[in-house]
Amino acid sequence: PFRVMFNSKQDAIRDINKYKDFSNIYHSIYGFRETEVIFTREGPNYETANIGRVVLDLDSYIKYNGDEYYVENGIDSVRKVEKWAKELNLLRQYRFSGGGFYAIFSAKGHPLKLRDFEINLQNDLEIDIDESTIGDTARMMRVTNSFNFKNKRRCYCIPITIEELELPFEKIRELAQKPRINKRYIYGKETYDFSNCKIDQNKIKLKQIKIDLKENIEANDILEEYGWDQSDFCDAVKRILSKGHIGNYLRYELIKYFKSVVKVDLKDTIRVMVALLKKEGKHSFHEKQAIYIYRRNYVFNPEKLKGLGYCSPDCDRSCMGWRYLDKKLKDVIENGIGIR
Repeated sequence: PFRVMFNSKQDAIRDINKYKDFSNIYHSIYGFRETEVIFTREGPNYETANIGRVVLDLDSYIKYNGDEYYVENGIDSVRKVEKWAKELNLLRQYRFSGGGFYAIFSAKGHPLKLRDFEINLQNDLEIDIDESTIGDTARMMRVTNSFNFKNKRRCYCIPITIEELELPFEKIRELAQKPRINKRYIYGKETYDFSNCKIDQNKIKLKQIKIDLKENIEANDILEEYGWDQSDFCDAVKRILSKGHIGNYLRYELIKYFKSVVKVDLKDTIRVMVALLKKEGKHSFHEKQAIYIYRRNYVFNPEKLKGLGYCSPDCDRSCMGWRYLDKKLKDVIENGIGIR
């Protein structure tokens, strides 16, 4: 089912129980003070999120050629977060999702500061947070003790102890073969205040990016400078652009496509996104998505679009996106770099 709003926790639980035995179930991390109407449908106003905690999504798999490969990033990252949180005595808990970990700790700050805080934390601790979740108050997390039906997961999302964080990944997966009903492992008591958090301007000189976001320019005018036209985009990207509304996750994928495949620089990527999304009055600059992706050097992965159903079933993998992925990840898979 699509996302549904509830006025009470009891109503949400009743709805979750309808689907939990045969479907992946997620819930919003935050509640919201206000709603708004977008494209005739009422939904949360994400800038009014009640920030009482931070949830870091630390994945342990990468995808290549339709297969998933385990990497150490997730378990290494969650251990670093625990070391940091323990020093601050933060009120915290951890969950194993089946494909990685949720690190959850008490925090407060304005919703628009959340992205800055998580970016800084990722840089300071040298951890790997799922880039599509950073600063996203609209994001969801898997319901605790629900079953992960994804291939190669097939286990429960369970709460785990800080001692269990030191176990090998496969041992933790064994623990997750059954739910932990009525179990909660909570540590510490302090709350982290990120109200004054700011991005380290030395990482990328944001003040040098001066763009007239109201300029009347077409995307093709910019793309021509790189030898491209919208007609050159792969079918998956064309399908995304044909949508009435392009959400946060898909905007990330578009930006990575322009960066990695079309080879557009940061400033022009922002201008392209403004031009492409001007009909709905939204673009990536205010959310700093492009800046974050370029700073972290994230790359395009067509596997994600395939998983979301944007690649054709008969895709012959001949487009620039797939060729780029094959070139980038071939050495990682064949040489086993970071993979076990």
